[in-house]
Amino acid sequence: MPAGAEIGAGRPGRYNVQGEIWTLPLQYKLKDLVGKGAYGSVCQAVDVNSGKEVAIKRIANVFVSKTDALRILREISILRRLNHPNIISLVEVPEIDPPPAPVRTLYVVFDFAGCDLHKLAQNNTVIPLETVKTLMKQMCMATRYLHHCCVIHRDLKPANILIDPKTWRLRIADFGLSRVLDQGQHSAVEDVKVVEQEANPVVGDSSDNDMDDPSDFASPPKMTRQISEHVVTRWYRAPEVILCRGHYGYSIDVWSVGCIFAEMLNMCVDQPTTKKRPLFPGRSCFPLSPSSHTCFKDVTDQLNVIFSIIGTPSQDEIDALEAGDDVKTYLARLNPAPAADLSQKFPHADKEALTILRGMLAFLASDRLTFDQALDNPFLASAETPDDVQDETSVNFAPVGLVRKSSNLAAQDLLAMDLEHQYDRRNHEEAVKRLSVMFRKEIDDLHVQQRPDAEATDGEMFHDCPEASPEEVFAAA
Repeated sequence: MPAGAEIGAGRPGRYNVQGEIWTLPLQYKLKDLVGKGAYGSVCQAVDVNSGKEVAIKRIANVFVSKTDALRILREISILRRLNHPNIISLVEVPEIDPPPAPVRTLYVVFDFAGCDLHKLAQNNTVIPLETVKTLMKQMCMATRYLHHCCVIHRDLKPANILIDPKTWRLRIADFGLSRVLDQGQHSAVEDVKVVEQEANPVVGDSSDNDMDDPSDFASPPKMTRQISEHVVTRWYRAPEVILCRGHYGYSIDVWSVGCIFAEMLNMCVDQPTTKKRPLFPGRSCFPLSPSSHTCFKDVTDQLNVIFSIIGTPSQDEIDALEAGDDVKTYLARLNPAPAADLSQKFPHADKEALTILRGMLAFLASDRLTFDQALDNPFLASAETPDDVQDETSVNFAPVGLVRKSSNLAAQDLLAMDLEHQYDRRNHEEAVKRLSVMFRKEIDDLHVQQRPDAEATDGEMFHDCPEASPEEVFAAA
């Protein structure tokens, strides 16, 4: 289909995109429809004032789904406070009608990043090993930066890894499932009292991202306050997300990066598409029920697929897992199986690359490789990066990279959205009203932030380590 064939132009600033009417500021000219998701369409466009290519996401009927509305708000709120060459940039959100007009259709403008890793894999793109090093180094630097900023992505997968095939510049995108956690929390994040009841948290390509049934996860008690279990696309989901009922932390992103790294290693050589599948292509992800005679017998269940590669956990690992007795009983009953020989699965990968892969795919979060350790590994330490990508450790990190709100304010805006569990049909109008206020504030603050004379105030700056305790943060929120 020729460029722009999906788009019909009407009066200035108005376009018909496959039956959807887009109304944009005159500075943007739509070029192509590049994708459709669960709650929006994305078009490639050009800023006629600067000549810069951008991607514009259109979200219609923002409040049809409160869950989707929260994700959109969360993505805007987090991205406008991040600043890293390997994180997708939020360019702007065009102004919306002032109150009392309702917030209905939003347009969110991002940098245009080219293609995504999933599409490259589907197109049988062969990536030289040196380029894999370049991409992996950028992905590790970007995710390390997120964790320094107290942000956990929670949905790292090839479709969310954007790549410019001309420069091999990598950028992480789609922050709708991201959350802000307290600095220093790892697998014991139950102390960070966050509630999230998400109906359909995983969106994207149906081929690798179909939702599990709600029964895939055991629901926590209603009064228990913990982060959502139902996160991360199944094939990139760390064991603790499946087993520990909401008790997980930053290391789930490390696991996901390891899974993506395995796929990139398989793209190094020209081979059949069947050999370029994800490392852990489970077909289901059942809830734990040790008394059942049928659960977990299927070799395609996600845990069984994982254990076929990394081996079954040892008794010491089971004892160290922050999980209930039913989980530990189930794991202890598994027939012991050794880890697969990764050098046989990836014969073209050198020893150092496999060291990183094994380290990121450790069963226990506490045993997993850190991004510092991965970047110090000779496989990545010598890797080249695009000219405009600089390792933040080589600059004054705190003032350069950390442009975000204080932990206290972030908790108010992002974490302590009691709408998550207070919401029901009876208070829908109140929830929409409160969320609309938050949308307007984020968009207004973004416009103020982008003014040439804007200066960050103390209240707008994050510190690496929040002074307040988690309890104080959430009491304030």
